[in-house]
Amino acid sequence: MIEQNDISFIVCGRIEPVTKKGLKSIRKYFPHSKIILSTWDDCKIDNLTGLYDVLVINNADQIPNKDIKCSVDPHNPKINSLNLQMSSVHAGLKKSKTLYSVRFRTDFVLKNANFLRVYNKLNSFLGKRKQEFKLFSQKILVPTVYTRDPEKCGGGYAYDVSDIFAFGKTEDLLKRWNGIMVGRESLEYFGSPSEKPNYFNPHSSNSQYTMEQYGLINLLKDSSINVPLPNSYMDNTDVNFIKNTYEIFLSNFYIVSLKTLGIS
Repeated sequence: MIEQNDISFIVCGRIEPVTKKGLKSIRKYFPHSKIILSTWDDCKIDNLTGLYDVLVINNADQIPNKDIKCSVDPHNPKINSLNLQMSSVHAGLKKSKTLYSVRFRTDFVLKNANFLRVYNKLNSFLGKRKQEFKLFSQKILVPTVYTRDPEKCGGGYAYDVSDIFAFGKTEDLLKRWNGIMVGRESLEYFGSPSEKPNYFNPHSSNSQYTMEQYGLINLLKDSSINVPLPNSYMDNTDVNFIKNTYEIFLSNFYIVSLKTLGIS
């Protein structure tokens, strides 16, 4: 059974009005765990003194390809934060000295300590998995939010697993957030000069994959697992995308609701 002192919370992102409440909630429900705050050098942290154990300050100017828009729609100015997320989570995880870690956002608040009870319970009877589909030493707990079922998406969104929260072994989370940045060519896949008439892009995406897909697809590319990979986020040209997504999910993750995790 995993105890609280086996866990570090990696709280990542920009400092939000709710961040103080979120840090206090971790202290309340996990008083014996470490808190590592990984934020940006232009954020004010004066009112957070005493609410974290380790502070990691990241410099956004050093992050490549952080100026790329999410959408090819000129009316959607939102910027793709994939590499910023990768950098801040990786930097925080590197400071973790515990066997287990939590990837936690600065705009999240704990309502209880349910996720640890859920993980211990699931591990006791659902820990087995197929060896040929294993990416991690132990399963990782993630939320249903932003985890997509490819069968319900017409075969698209293969290997799309949530990245907003994760609990598992620190070594496994470091595989997921390995610090490797995504290149401009992939982040501007649909916006590049070369036309791609055969690719379905219903959401006017600029990048090749969703933010959630990148982590798992890049891991699969570097693994010995032999499964077909989509060419883009809505690629449904291989009938095995759905089946293999299920196999990868079942062998590497526990997927439950945010309510069950005790997170708002």
